[in-house]
Amino acid sequence: MNHHMLLAQAKVMKLCHKMLPDAKIGPAPNITAIYAKTCKPEDVIAANNWETLRCWLYLDVAVWGRYNALAWSYLCGRGCQPDFEPGDEETLAGMQAGLHFHELLCNSHRVQEHEPR
Repeated sequence: MNHHMLLAQAKVMKLCHKMLPDAKIGPAPNITAIYAKTCKPEDVIAANNWETLRCWLYLDVAVWGRYNALAWSYLCGRGCQPDFEPGDEETLAGMQAGLHFHELLCNSHRVQEHEPR
């Protein structure tokens, strides 16, 4: 899990803004739009789950200072959510930064036989 990376990112952004109030700093995410490979409901759900984990898990923390609700629910449902230490929530909450885009990609996804449903 990248919880520690997100905490480090938040601390660096806060420090940068403290030292250089007019600085422009923020993540440059590699966003990928994920589409279902077929219109089967399980493929639509698989694509939505993948996009939520691939994109919104990280972006919502950077932009809103909290984990995406769908991503969090997905992680909790599988017992793989990060453990929060005292102060983590406050550290993330103050991160809110601008985003810098390089390119937008797209992909398609379908349910895999080994994926839990």
